Order: sequence, then structure tokens, then C-alpha cells
Amino acid sequence: MSVIVSMRESEISPLIDEICRGIPDVYVKPLIKYYGPDSGLPIKILAFGEGRSACARKLASVIEHMRTFAEARRRDVALVKGMPRGRARRNPL
Repeated sequence: MSVIVSMRESEISPLIDEICRGIPDVYVKPLIKYYGPDSGLPIKILAFGEGRSACARKLASVIEHMRTFAEARRRDVALVKGMPRGRARRNPL
């Protein structure tokens, strides 16, 4: 799953560190190459677990953490549908 945050990597890094320490078996990777001041920073999120429902719960938790973090800073988080050639279509959460 991927999201786009309307933040720079330096702004979201503290949260990513917190998520990776607090939620086991979750991988969160900012895709800095695709950052754009007008489009935001795409972030890839992978969750591993016992089954689909465990993974879905982890993903939901990560997205909720990101949404809360971003909203506190008056920023946005959007789900991404595909990222062909560095472009992404945003879907607000």
C-alpha cells in the first residue's frame, strides 16, 4: 500500500521511526525520488503477519498514525492508486 503525505521527508521521518519501533513487522519507506512540492511525498507501507487480517490491521494502524500526525500539522495524507513513471493519483482518506 502507498500513501502520499504533503510533507517533506525530514518532517515525516520522526513518525516513521516511531512507527517502525512501535508496530512490529511493518516496513515504511519514503520514496524521495518521487517527491514534488505540489504533489507531496509518496510512502510505501508493507506489513507482515499471520494472515491478511493481521496485515490489514497493521496497515490501518500505520495510516491512522500518519493521518493524525499530518492533521496536527495541517497537512494531508492520501491513498495512492498506482505510481506509473513517478506519477500518482491521490485519493483523500
